[in-house]
Order: sequence, then structure tokens, then C-alpha cells
Amino acid sequence: MNENWCRLRPPLGKTFYLETDENQTAMTTAQPWTDDIDAGFETVWGRTNVIQVSAIALLMLLTLLGNVALIIIIISRAELRHKRVNVFILNLAVGD
Repeated sequence: MNENWCRLRPPLGKTFYLETDENQTAMTTAQPWTDDIDAGFETVWGRTNVIQVSAIALLMLLTLLGNVALIIIIISRAELRHKRVNVFILNLAVGD
């Protein structure tokens, strides 16, 4: 492959080699990406990515459950609704 080739990965999953002219100004040809060239590259969803996404999803779920529990507790008890600090905390929980 000559030096006028560059590797591009569009977001739709298809990858092409695009050949440019000598001045790097115009693309002259496009050839589909083949699997043998892609060998050795890390997959998008590796073990580390799955662990990170799972941890963030668990944290988001726990945050949601905590906020819902806080909203239910403050709304259900009249003595908690009348304090300014609790109303502020309630607003933060709803906003979060």
C-alpha cells in the first residue's frame, strides 16, 4: 500500500481506505476494509469496557433508588416537609 492511503472508521461500522492525490487534497478511490487488515486491534467492547459500564450503571441505579427513597420519606412525613433544609434536599433529589 502506498503512502497516499489513510484509514477511516465511519460511525456506521463500515471502514474504508481512501486514497488521496499527491497534494492530499482530493480522494480518488475508496476500497472496503477487510477483516485480515483489522486483525490485532482491540475490540470496542473489551472486558475493561464492560466492567466500567456495569459499574457506572450500578452507581446510577443506586443513586436513583436513594433519591426515590428520600423523596418518599420526606413527602410521607409532615414534620419533615416543614423544615427548609428538608425542602432543599427534596429539591436536590428531584433534580438529580
